[in-house]
Amino acid sequence: MIEKRHVVTSVALASMALISLSLGAQAGEPLTSATATADRPFELLATDTDSDINREVEVFVRFDVPSVAEYCVAEHKRVGRLPSASMQRAHAGNVDAQQASIRAALAASGARELSSLRVGANGLRVMVPQQNLAMLKQLPGVRSVAPVTLHTIENAQSVPWIGAPEFWAALGTGEGVSIGVIDTGIDYTHANFGGPGTSADYVANNPDVIEVGTFPTSKVVGGYDFVGTKFNASDPLNSTPIPDNDPLDENGHGSHVSGTAAGLGIGGIIGPGVAPGADLYALKVFGASGSTSVTSDAIEWAMDPNGDGDTSDHLDVINMSLGSPFGSPDDPSSIAAQNAADLGIIVVTSAGNAGNRSYITGSPGVTDGAISTAASTKGGEVPAIAVSGDVNDLIEAVEGTSPVQLVTAPVSGPLSEPATANITACSPIMVDMNDSIALISRGGCSFATKFANASAAGAVGIIVYNDGATPARIAPFVMGGLGAATLPGVMIPSTQGADLSAQLASGSDIAALLDVNLKAQTALGDLIAGFSSRGPGVGGSGFKPDVTSPGVAIVSTLVGSGAGAVAFQGTSMASPHTAGVAALLRQQHPDLHSSAIKALIQNSTVDMNSLNDAIQGMPLQLTRMGVGRVSISNAMSLSSYAVPGGVSFGYLNPEKEVESKRKVKVTSLDGRRNFRVTHVANQTMSGVTVKCPESVKVPARGEKQFKIELKIDPEQMPFDTGGFTQNEVDGWCVLDDGDDTLRVGYIAVIDPASVIKVEDEDDGELNISNHGEVVGFAEGFTMTGRGGDALDKASHAIKSTGFRTANPAAFFGFPVMELAVVTEEPWDTMRDIRFDYFIDVDFDGVADARLSGVNWAAVSAAGADGTMVTAQFDLVNGGGFLDWFVSTGDFNDQSVALPFTKTAFGGLVPDVFDYVLVTTGRDGSSDIQFGTVDTAREIIPDTNSFGLPGDAEVTVKTTGTDGGRMLWLFQQNRAGKQADVVRVSKEHD
Repeated sequence: MIEKRHVVTSVALASMALISLSLGAQAGEPLTSATATADRPFELLATDTDSDINREVEVFVRFDVPSVAEYCVAEHKRVGRLPSASMQRAHAGNVDAQQASIRAALAASGARELSSLRVGANGLRVMVPQQNLAMLKQLPGVRSVAPVTLHTIENAQSVPWIGAPEFWAALGTGEGVSIGVIDTGIDYTHANFGGPGTSADYVANNPDVIEVGTFPTSKVVGGYDFVGTKFNASDPLNSTPIPDNDPLDENGHGSHVSGTAAGLGIGGIIGPGVAPGADLYALKVFGASGSTSVTSDAIEWAMDPNGDGDTSDHLDVINMSLGSPFGSPDDPSSIAAQNAADLGIIVVTSAGNAGNRSYITGSPGVTDGAISTAASTKGGEVPAIAVSGDVNDLIEAVEGTSPVQLVTAPVSGPLSEPATANITACSPIMVDMNDSIALISRGGCSFATKFANASAAGAVGIIVYNDGATPARIAPFVMGGLGAATLPGVMIPSTQGADLSAQLASGSDIAALLDVNLKAQTALGDLIAGFSSRGPGVGGSGFKPDVTSPGVAIVSTLVGSGAGAVAFQGTSMASPHTAGVAALLRQQHPDLHSSAIKALIQNSTVDMNSLNDAIQGMPLQLTRMGVGRVSISNAMSLSSYAVPGGVSFGYLNPEKEVESKRKVKVTSLDGRRNFRVTHVANQTMSGVTVKCPESVKVPARGEKQFKIELKIDPEQMPFDTGGFTQNEVDGWCVLDDGDDTLRVGYIAVIDPASVIKVEDEDDGELNISNHGEVVGFAEGFTMTGRGGDALDKASHAIKSTGFRTANPAAFFGFPVMELAVVTEEPWDTMRDIRFDYFIDVDFDGVADARLSGVNWAAVSAAGADGTMVTAQFDLVNGGGFLDWFVSTGDFNDQSVALPFTKTAFGGLVPDVFDYVLVTTGRDGSSDIQFGTVDTAREIIPDTNSFGLPGDAEVTVKTTGTDGGRMLWLFQQNRAGKQADVVRVSKEHD
């Protein structure tokens, strides 16, 4: 019996249009997970819906001459240094002159001046009758008019959500604990870190030197700048670090992170961080922008701050809200992080912001000892909108990533919709929306387009409502990609948005207020963020990420503002929540090893929102959330812990029934324990069983091991189509003795293996047999070469190659040539290898085209990292095009078939050519093979792409070259057995 292979639906012909592609090396991988946001205040007027139009309101009237701070920033960008003190004073005089020229007009409009700003912003804070606000906007020189309000603090929401205030009341705020923030530095002039709290102090601070009395401070007690202002590891001209002793933040990311971990808080502006009593160390590894290559240097500093070789002065906690996708434990920063964890430092990292793609979680967090943190929404109360002026009628809203955030000021106005035919606002809005809030449906185009069109129509804010009936299309979420937006906006549920739209269509007038001071109780807390990177960890399918913390729309320190706040989101914002928790637990348990603190954090987690499952259409994987969402209030009550708190069975590729066990050690910190154990399955699979013990008894202040057992029967497992699929089983063993509840998560990546072989039977016939228990696929190619020049056996080293044109069904009849490559060793993810065929079509010894199998993000700014594509590059005339998505390959494999369009359909691939194949590994090492492809010598099987059930065989007849060799790929076989070479002979008279 043979089974025809179905076409894998992910294979699709890409656009044949020429695109601009670099013919050089791969694009460098970003090393930071920072979320980029514009650093600017609101420019929108919030029209109050109160009926008393004569009441006074407090507003900030901003003028169009740049403030001193804006001037300094612009000069720094222009010339690479801050203006001199005399230049700054001269510019301040210009600001004073403009303010003086407008004061009389403001007074004529009924405005009463409260204060003036000239450094952080150029403007006056005034009280003015609400009816005169429009008049203020028309005054010459006025840039914007915005309300001055008390703001609800997002940290004041996310920090209590994980239980920090309960810890503070009982045990302290992290006093005596040190946190090293390896990031962009810290703005120690900011009031959130006990600084003087004015933007002038920041502007006057030279980031290259320590001015007398400025640093260190009582809060930011130490640190170092490892790189200097201009450093950018991705820029050859500025990739040499120029270190100095002043770790002043020139980017903003590190200050935001530090505020979440251990900020003091500013009443009415920023809530306290998770461990506000902890000491901060600013370890600056980024310049004003760009990437870094010195993370490991900073980790070493944290391990031995005075550099004397004695590590007794090491820091307690390291936070690294940075990383590189598809992180490897072999990365220097991963190695250093593991060594730090082994030393006893609690190492906390972000998981990455690359989304739901297997193995994409980043380093250095991929190392076992680090606590890799995924990001979720916070719970409790969330920003809301009030409609028709009734603040008791609130609609839950989720704010987008616009640089203009509601934390700065609310906005209000009548609701207005585009024309019915343009309800998604994907085309320019022809309706006058001046001073209105636009109500727009999701769908049809990017959120950035919707925001831009609403802004162009005059809207002061935007409400986007979801557009469906399924959970994923009902609930609101964070709208991303809004870095250039000029107005604030929120998303609301589809049901309530459709109701508002219907009311507007019926002629009703609706006024709305968008305000973070309005709070609606949310059902949407603890939802995993769409951007949060998925595990498991590269290098053995390790348990990653480890836990989840709030990381969506987190408000913390705004660099250079003195006392201002800004909202960021990302796993960068989640990580410092966990780092703060680690600091509090270090205060509570000063003698426990870092592995025990990590276990306490994992053991005490809580379940994520069940809506995650409905949105996904399947259980939320532990490779996205770790053991669960952190809860310091749970952790502080534990007097026992289980190590490891997250267990991985790794990648299992069985040909027959197997058993695997993992050990977990339970430690009691006080009396004797008698735990009952419950197995809570999450993702399950037929043929796979997991068993936790029924009970675990632990002696007083002692230890006891237990085992988690996993059994696999491949014959009972579901059919695996291959093509970059990932079969995972996961869940928890939950220990409970009435006092402590300890959660231990587990994961297993399971890929049952076929056992297919091929033998020559003469007369052009081949016997292909599957001696295993599961279906496997067979793919036949004409062999072109064996081996390469590489001396080592690695995942990029070439073992054998081949080609075929005789599989048109898989490519919808298009003339395609597939080039097969088998490597010496398997890869975790093919993204770490690049395949380049340099082809010579006129046999003059010079390459005419390059055929590449490559990570999509390496050749296209719009490409999804981790998706393999083929591309063709014309080396004679220039240009190139994306060709096909690669589907004949998988995770943890060693063989791939790369499809390329032939010349008959506009490609660059003829029937005959010489080639040089170059494979390049992630570390830059390469292998090379020379060969020739000639379709006249192709050996064509009557069936060369089919599935073969277990204990089955088939005879395949071939036509073509007598005595030639075929390369057969068996990609469901175990790694190491995924290819076979056979000489095809024919019987002769």
